[in-house]
Formats: sequence, C-alpha cells, structure tokens
Amino acid sequence: MTYQLTNLTVVTGASSGIGAEIARRLAARKARLLLTGRDAGGLRAVADSLDPAAPAAELVTADLADPAGVDTLVAAIAGRPVDLLVNNAGFATYGSHAELDPRAEAGVIAVNCAALVALTRAVLPGMLQRRHGFVLNTASTIAFQPAPGQATYGASKAFVLSYSEALAEELRGTGVRAAAICPGPTESGFLGAMGAPQAATSAIYRRHGSAAHVADVAVGMIDGHRVVKIAGLTNWVMAEANRLTPRPVTRRLTGRMLQPRQAPVTAVN
Repeated sequence: MTYQLTNLTVVTGASSGIGAEIARRLAARKARLLLTGRDAGGLRAVADSLDPAAPAAELVTADLADPAGVDTLVAAIAGRPVDLLVNNAGFATYGSHAELDPRAEAGVIAVNCAALVALTRAVLPGMLQRRHGFVLNTASTIAFQPAPGQATYGASKAFVLSYSEALAEELRGTGVRAAAICPGPTESGFLGAMGAPQAATSAIYRRHGSAAHVADVAVGMIDGHRVVKIAGLTNWVMAEANRLTPRPVTRRLTGRMLQPRQAPVTAVN
C-alpha cells in the first residue's frame, strides 16, 4: 500500500547525494517538501530539479552541527503536521582519533545523533496524535561493527541504528513508524568531501554504490514494513558476516580496511 503523504515531508541533508535523490522521488509523488541542508545553492539546485507538477519545495538553510541551526529547523516545522521525517543529514571524520579535530568529532555527534533525536522528538507528538507518521533515519553498514579509522562516525551510526529499532518497537500499534536504512559507501557529496586520496586507497571506499539506488530502497521502505534495510546485496552479505565473526577479528579486519593513508580530513553529506 502506498504511504499517504498529504501533509509536510521533511528531508535533511537534501542539498546533494542521497537526500537529493530521495527528495526527487518524493516530489514525483507530489509530496509537500521541506528540504534542509547547509548549502543554500545546493538546495536551490535540487528544488529546481524536482517534478514541476509537485508543490513548490520549502527550503531551510541550517547547519545541524550548530544548536541554533537545529532550533531554526524545529521552528520552521513547529505546529505543522508532518507525515514523513527523513533524517538523512550526516557528518563524518576519517583518520586516527587522536589526530582529529575535537570540534569536528563533536560535530559528528551533534549532527548524526543529537540533531536526529531533537528533530524526531519535535515531530513525534503530532504524529502520535494523528496516528499517522513515519520517521526514516539514514544509518549505515558501518553501524554493524567497530570502525577503527572512523571511530566516532561508526559509533554514531550504531546509535542511529539502535535508536531507530528501539523507537520502532515503542511505536508498535500507534499508526506511527520508525525505520533505518543502512547504505554502504555511496557516490555522494559525503565521499567527495572525505577526500580523494583516502577514498581511493582504503579498501572500504574503493567500491561504492549509487545515491539513486539507495533512494529507491529508502522510498520503498516508506511503503513497506521493514524496520532495518541494508541497501545492496553485497552490503547485506558483509553485514551478516560481521554478525557471525568474533568481535576481535571484526575490529582488526575493519581497521585494516579503513586504514587512512593520508592526513585526516572532515567529510559532510
């Protein structure tokens, strides 16, 4: 059954990559979109690419690493019925934890965890009152194992996965749903901002899927009943293998596959 998108649909991290592709697919379903991201120009370009028959997208430029940015977005949706919240904005660092900028590490937690929780909490009461709503969170296949070389980012995505599953169970029988999509490395602004040398030389980031495919899977989840969905068969096999592998082996292997080869940098999607 097609999920009804009559009221507002909010997509974070919508200025490029997965968020932009999700926005395009939801616009094709005539959703009333509120798109947010840090890049005002990117947001406008995405809005201009949407189905012209869809309602005009509302754009909110906000940096979710800054509490003021979260407050701006919460204020923009306050008191408005939201049918769908897509928490897609993501932030990552890459390299030895001891060498990374502490402010960047705090930003990972702020965007991937704190902002996601704040936005979810902002829309849930109204969804529960109407007995209709969906919160879709972008986690990652990195959530299924420790990630030496991306320690904070990996842990933040493990948080997203656990939070989404717990919330889904809390919401059972209410008419409101929560779910997490877990893509692997994906062609998007996220990988580009991480830096070409690291992406090219680490085993994890040599292979990446398309943002369009991840968006197709994400939108399919809105109409389905899955709480957790791994995008891509190869990603699913690797995640399942991690479940069966002893943790010491998993963390050593993942550390080798994520070994940074150059100076650590910060990435944003």
